[in-house]
Amino acid sequence: MATLRKIENDPTALSDAEWKAIEQGRADFAEGRYIDHETMSAWLKSWGTDPLKPSPSPKTAPKDK
Repeated sequence: MATLRKIENDPTALSDAEWKAIEQGRADFAEGRYIDHETMSAWLKSWGTDPLKPSPSPKTAPKDK
């Protein structure tokens, strides 16, 4: 995978912490850990409601053999 670099003085550039979070997300996905769209969508739609649904836990996809 190509290494992504931020451009200096770019107002849309991401912070080091944001890049680290993206890299961690990519690593999680590569290992088969993810939250499916339907689960995430339902959780986000519960924001501002009472009771707020608990945050979803990642699923782990089975590894190909």
